[in-house]
Amino acid sequence: MNRISAKLSSGNWLPIIFHIVLWTVWIGLPIINAGENERWRNYAIYLIPGGLAHIPLFLINTELLIPKILRNKGVPTYLLSLVILILGFSFVQYGFRTWWMPEELRLSRNVIFWSIVPVLFATAISTGYGFITYVNKQEMDKQEEQQERLRSELSFLRSQISPHFMFNILNSIVYLIRSKSDLAEPVTIQLSELMRYMLYTSSEEAVSLEKELNYLRNYIDLQRIRFEEDVDIKLSIEGQAGNQLIDPMLLIPFVENAFKHGVGLVRDPEINIRLKVKGNDLYFSVKNRMGPESQEDKDPSSGIGLRNVSRRLELLYPQTHQLDIQQNEEWYSINLHLQLSTAHSELPVMQKQPVYEATVPGRG
Repeated sequence: MNRISAKLSSGNWLPIIFHIVLWTVWIGLPIINAGENERWRNYAIYLIPGGLAHIPLFLINTELLIPKILRNKGVPTYLLSLVILILGFSFVQYGFRTWWMPEELRLSRNVIFWSIVPVLFATAISTGYGFITYVNKQEMDKQEEQQERLRSELSFLRSQISPHFMFNILNSIVYLIRSKSDLAEPVTIQLSELMRYMLYTSSEEAVSLEKELNYLRNYIDLQRIRFEEDVDIKLSIEGQAGNQLIDPMLLIPFVENAFKHGVGLVRDPEINIRLKVKGNDLYFSVKNRMGPESQEDKDPSSGIGLRNVSRRLELLYPQTHQLDIQQNEEWYSINLHLQLSTAHSELPVMQKQPVYEATVPGRG
């Protein structure tokens, strides 16, 4: 009963319709075939309880033997159980034809044969149906398990945003306190706003693109205050955000990476950030000048942010993104093309092969 209720609540009507049609035909067809022959019609009517007895045979095979015995005990045990089931219900059918049936309607010969044949026929149908549903269920369970595993991975990747971001924020505050103490207080307040956005949105499935762009602008403004004229920071944003949605904190790791590796001992440090929105297409590029210390970074956390965001792109936008990362002796650049949508599901259907699988050259 619980199983039937679950099927009804899930909207899975196909098995129910199958059973209604099957047993209507199974019981009604002999009566229809009897036509005007009163004796055969009465014979078929008296066999209705025998026909109904095939329903538990069908269900025992499809709901118990195949999913439980076959799966847990193996083929030999399943076949033995099936033989016992066939013999048991054949005896039931024999009883209907010899004890339940009025004597004038009983067959005079081949009673055993006609008791076994319907049972074998019902068993064959139930076995075919049972194997099809069993294989389909195995495939669905496998897909659900894969989806759940990928959801867990995505949750873990999102949880890594917080500590990685916090480390960068703390480094910025320490620098300002040491070198520009007069800016420490207002900048700390502005940093708290960024942290509030990060804490309250990193767990959400999607945020508006406009909010994400505002966060990106504020972060770059803080870096401008920190570096002043020491770093040439260029930001270009074109197009209208509209009502597009994006996974939170998806763009910032590329910018953080540029500031981490594009300043310091770099001669004439320069960071170029370009973002263009055209319809539902987002084009995003970050380019920073390289220095000798960027060729070999011994920081064990180096590259975590880029590997994190690359994997998130594979999970969330498997067919709708292209990420290209290039590096030479002077420049390090990323180019991201992302197709946004105005409706963001909890987690898109995972694909086995993403359109583009990016690596992170030189950044761990």
